[in-house]
Amino acid sequence: EIGPDLGENAVGSYMVVDLRTGDVTYEEGRVSDYTNNIYKTAKMAFRRVPAGQYAVQDGAMWADITYDYFIGVYEVTAGQYALMQNPNAAVAATEANMTPRVNVSYYTFRGTQYGNYAPRATSPLGALTKRVRSATGDVSFAFDLPTEAMWEVAARAMPAGDSSHATWPWFFGTSSTALGDYAWHLGNSGRTVHVAGLKQPNAWGFYDMYGNVSEWCIDSYNESTYIVANALAPTYNYSAVDEDPIAMKRKVVRGGSWKDQKYFIQVQTRSYEFQDTSKCYIGFRCVQSYMGRVKGDNLKTASNVN
Repeated sequence: EIGPDLGENAVGSYMVVDLRTGDVTYEEGRVSDYTNNIYKTAKMAFRRVPAGQYAVQDGAMWADITYDYFIGVYEVTAGQYALMQNPNAAVAATEANMTPRVNVSYYTFRGTQYGNYAPRATSPLGALTKRVRSATGDVSFAFDLPTEAMWEVAARAMPAGDSSHATWPWFFGTSSTALGDYAWHLGNSGRTVHVAGLKQPNAWGFYDMYGNVSEWCIDSYNESTYIVANALAPTYNYSAVDEDPIAMKRKVVRGGSWKDQKYFIQVQTRSYEFQDTSKCYIGFRCVQSYMGRVKGDNLKTASNVN
């Protein structure tokens, strides 16, 4: 379960992926154990979020997350993106390589515009999945973008069943006074993206959930999603084809960025961009469905049953 401590002292279950070899390890620790630059370059650290019912969208509905999932501690950096594509890429711990990767469209990162289809094997996400499956012998690995509900649950950092601060615009409260401690936004960014993880993490130990770069989610965008979506599966996907109206090609973007005013980096604020569009302020965070692993198990023989 998510530990009682906050921020850099937050206790949790972590998964670490070696982007060069595809090897995976599971560890119990604190997010402060994953601040080394290697976790912004050659390795990718994920934290487990447990299944449960979570209050979302100002408490207007409960998202029933039916399985545990791992979500990236950091936004995917330029160095990590290069290694996802090519494990032999020369990636040093430079500021450029540790800055979130931007100017990548939804379509490019997943290799398909269809949110209900798995990423193509030739896409960065597909290449990482293939490498990890090969290294571990476990074909149940499948890296992807988070659903909008997964993203919001991680950003709110509010335990399952709790709605005590469901209306807060940020996990720390309603006043924006402390926002600069957690987020790069229009007022403090100098109008540019910054190295991942320089601000404080949220209560569950996730960095840059607010600001720095906005993040693609897997969902299609519709203004009424949270009105019509089933609370048991609050996600919406529409497989737009070339002939469809442009409004049908919108994908959800959450979190706000370095160029945004404070309103646009509130946890409940929803936005969108078109699936084939790349922007200098939109990046992404990876997610992996939890597979019931325990520390020290054998990935080649362990059960895939949750």
